[in-house]
Amino acid sequence: MNYVIVNYGLNQVYTVYKQAFIQTIKAVFSKNPNVKLENNIEIKFNSTNTNISMILSFFTIENKKDFTTIFNNLINSLKETINLLIGTEPENISLLYKGKIANKKN
Repeated sequence: MNYVIVNYGLNQVYTVYKQAFIQTIKAVFSKNPNVKLENNIEIKFNSTNTNISMILSFFTIENKKDFTTIFNNLINSLKETINLLIGTEPENISLLYKGKIANKKN
């Protein structure tokens, strides 16, 4: 099953499907100018369909910002957006760092 069931009241639930998580993750990366998402987004649902784990590959854009700051901002943004969707942070976020890429200014 590719969805999360969220309880939000007495006998009330809503469902968040895998595509909503993918769109949310892509939005986080598109709003962050310091990182670029590799196309692989792996989302796993827990056995009770109440939470997710995600595996994402990313690059950093060459700039003068500290990697730790970039990484922490990315993690916090991902946690916050998933929390807004399902009311809790994801069970696990695995980020695979693929290296730096050149900053291409238009």
